[in-house]
Amino acid sequence: MKSPVPLFAFVVSLLFFSCSSSAPDVKAVRAVSVFDYADGDSYPRMRLAVFTEAGSDVRRAESIRIVSKETGWEWKATGVEIFSSDAKQWAGYTNFVSSGDRSIPQGAYTVFFTDALGHDAESSFSVFYPASLARTRSAEAKAALGKAVRERIAVYDKEDVLIYFDVRKAEWKTDDDVWHDMENAFRMRLCFLNADKSVLCFMPFIDRSEILPANGE
Repeated sequence: MKSPVPLFAFVVSLLFFSCSSSAPDVKAVRAVSVFDYADGDSYPRMRLAVFTEAGSDVRRAESIRIVSKETGWEWKATGVEIFSSDAKQWAGYTNFVSSGDRSIPQGAYTVFFTDALGHDAESSFSVFYPASLARTRSAEAKAALGKAVRERIAVYDKEDVLIYFDVRKAEWKTDDDVWHDMENAFRMRLCFLNADKSVLCFMPFIDRSEILPANGE
């Protein structure tokens, strides 16, 4: 998947470099535990997405480091993604993973934001998710998220670029309706979020070739 947008449903805009020299400032932190299902038989691949809302110029973001206070484990990302949303600036990373088959630790974390001049800012956040998801197959994932689960649909073109991410349109009664409405759609997948949007489950991809044509075509 080329775009990290489904994790937050942000509207991505291109930002340009700045020569600002103000110190970095973290105003807020958003963390999402992501469970990605490749098929219906396998357990999900888990990763953590962490984004910081910067009070200073986010375009100068150099790296983000997170540390689990419970275990002492730490991760550092230098390939920082940059977004703007509702006049807010965000910088983060969507692919923090644990080695082997270990899950991302739950509990409190510290995040360190470093800009291109080596200036640091620090904040904290927490990670919580149903532990059972790590050993839950895709058919049971929605139930494992608890009550008030929200559904989204992600649609991709032939180049695997995200072209739609939102609730299913009212006229999309079946998956076939998606293909007929979006000519450039090549494949899609359902996504389920828990009540506070801190856990996101990506269901296996559905390819266009698996969808029957409309009657009469």
